[in-house]
Amino acid sequence: MNNSFTKYLLTGFFPLFIILPVLAGRETGNSIVTVDYYTKRYLGNVSSLDRSKYFNIHSIDDSDPDISSFLNNYDVGLGRSFWGPYSYAYSKTKEVGKYPQVKPYSGSISVKRYIATEHPNIQTIQGGIDIEAAGVWAAEYYSNSERVPEFFEPLNEPFVHADDVYFTIKGQAMRELMTDFYASIGKHIHNNPRLNGKMKVIGYAAAYPAWEDGNFNYWNTRMKMFIDRAGEYMDAFSVHLYDGINVTGTDSKRSGSNSEAVLDMIEAYTSIRFGSPKPLVCSEFGGIDNEFDDEFYRPLQSVRSVSSFNHFLFNLLERQDNLLIAIPFVSDKAEWHITAANNYSSYCAALFIPDNPQDLKNTEWKLNDKKYFFELWKNVKGDRVDITSNNPDIQVQAFKDGGRLYIALDNLDDTPQTVYLNNKNSWKDVSNVTKRSLYVNYNSGIEYSEQNIPSIPESVSIIPNQTIILVADVASAEYTNSIIRKKYYSSEYLKPISAGSSLSFPFTGIKSGSGRACLRMSIGRPVSASRKPVVKINGTAVSVPDNWKGYNQSNRSIFFGMIEVPFDIQLLRNGDNNVDVTFSDGGGHVSSMILQVEKYTVSTLQNGTFSDGLSAWQPLSKRGTVSVKTDNAGNNAACISGHAGLMQRVDMESGRTYRFLADVKTEGACKLKVLIQDMPSGTICEKEFSSPGNYKAVSFDFNSSGKKGKTYFIHMSHQIGLHAEVQEQLPENVFLTYDGLVIEWDEAGEKK
Repeated sequence: MNNSFTKYLLTGFFPLFIILPVLAGRETGNSIVTVDYYTKRYLGNVSSLDRSKYFNIHSIDDSDPDISSFLNNYDVGLGRSFWGPYSYAYSKTKEVGKYPQVKPYSGSISVKRYIATEHPNIQTIQGGIDIEAAGVWAAEYYSNSERVPEFFEPLNEPFVHADDVYFTIKGQAMRELMTDFYASIGKHIHNNPRLNGKMKVIGYAAAYPAWEDGNFNYWNTRMKMFIDRAGEYMDAFSVHLYDGINVTGTDSKRSGSNSEAVLDMIEAYTSIRFGSPKPLVCSEFGGIDNEFDDEFYRPLQSVRSVSSFNHFLFNLLERQDNLLIAIPFVSDKAEWHITAANNYSSYCAALFIPDNPQDLKNTEWKLNDKKYFFELWKNVKGDRVDITSNNPDIQVQAFKDGGRLYIALDNLDDTPQTVYLNNKNSWKDVSNVTKRSLYVNYNSGIEYSEQNIPSIPESVSIIPNQTIILVADVASAEYTNSIIRKKYYSSEYLKPISAGSSLSFPFTGIKSGSGRACLRMSIGRPVSASRKPVVKINGTAVSVPDNWKGYNQSNRSIFFGMIEVPFDIQLLRNGDNNVDVTFSDGGGHVSSMILQVEKYTVSTLQNGTFSDGLSAWQPLSKRGTVSVKTDNAGNNAACISGHAGLMQRVDMESGRTYRFLADVKTEGACKLKVLIQDMPSGTICEKEFSSPGNYKAVSFDFNSSGKKGKTYFIHMSHQIGLHAEVQEQLPENVFLTYDGLVIEWDEAGEKK
């Protein structure tokens, strides 16, 4: 090759084993979760779990001693309240669109973290009101307040009320009026120097985000219309996500692929519209139990939503870098509901229940079983660490807080699953394990347990509507690697599907590397249509899985969901890339296509494994043998005996720091010699290792030569007759468990 160096990794010429572990004895189709708690995981530039974005209740009453105690004990925040400038104005003027004068306030404004919202009725909005004056009033009201909410969501679930009888204009005209109402509020609050940077205006609180309805006419006339007319004045776009019937529609599950597609479509379109995706808010999420047609508290009905809390939470935890706040639909005491007219019944979403509901001044309040959702996640915090699941129905998250490790598993499937837990250190440095389990039995309620177990189990069984968190101590809080996730958004979205016609999705600015990659392909199609197109990455076809998060949506007329398509990251090019999708049948749309890339900052080169024989390795066996064997642990190994070796050419960049990693075991006085050689100019480095009787982890770093940015190749081989004096030790053995070479760079791609 011109202007390049050929580098050799050379080992001593004794018999040796090169081992890359594989999962032996497990049938294809089992769920395997792999955890690497020495690799710190980032979502963009965010790693540490921000509990204030997820663990909240639908209340702002932290002055109540019972509520305050709960918030402090469980590290839970405030969420949402129904009151704002328009409710206040109507209470004074008794006329919609007429606003009172407020007492000027010139002191400093403090911000309280919660969402303020109001009901969409004739106390807040009506046909014919002055939209500009409405925006001016909102800014005037809040700028003269001592304390303001961090978020203002002007109307709660407004569009589903667009045809209410008391509105003088209805339907799409009313939805557009509501949208302009939001835009005016956002504009004036952002233009107010006392509020700008303190308050965020969000909307529209989509209650029934069935974007796919009417061949995506619902999307075009609701969220897209809202984004186009009011989006520049919104700080985030908000939705409500529920399993069950949400106001109208089919009793279905949104958790899983459907909610992923709902949120991905907003991100994809706002990226096209504004140059980057605007933030999201999930101001309500949970489950709706349609067994009863009222909102009275019943212990069983009250807790059925908790499994949905967990299902949606795992989706939202993956969006922290683009999520402002999320609120499970759990209220506080909801005393407003405990009246004679309601037969002194508590509200169905209440967290606290009185023992003397007819005399609330003389009662004790007790937490009901929804508390177990917060018990399950109590004290879970810290940095994200690398965790993967080969089954999309097994949702996973992992965090490490110093020496404390949290591994969370959630089952979206309708059947029990056996999950094998994999770790490269075989969990040897993990101790003091506690298993937390929350299962929602729809016939009897929540079953919650905490159990001390001797060690991380090889596998765990997890049934439908169950979430498990393993809490353990880990020997070291240090990290040896990190992995950074970045999402890339195409300039194309919502493309109609025709049989046999290729749909093209271009991506720009890609930075490839070592790690993982997948497409987040969201489709809206008749349930009878194919969900398995031919997908090509830069012209190379990749396998599309038959499984996705959650159920098959067979009780709906349209499947709307996100399907993850993993592929080899080496198929990506730096710069421009293209994805082509072709369905064999027509109908429906590809609603969004997002490219997700996760790159290691200390990256293992792709050296191949021995699961399929020698694979990418070239044997060198002048006076010896090279074979693949299985060791006692069930791992496939390349066994090199005598004057023999292996060679492989590996693509690499120059101007980087490389690291050799291996587990070495020797016999007698034998040593393993490793030589890194630049053929034109000589040896880069030479190392010797010995570890009689037991494996020992060894490593060393070395620098490549040449100008940065060029691509070089590296050969790895077992050198024949390298040092004559070592030939006398041929009867003694060297065993090498080979982990690979790694490239180390920082996020900006600069050499460390």
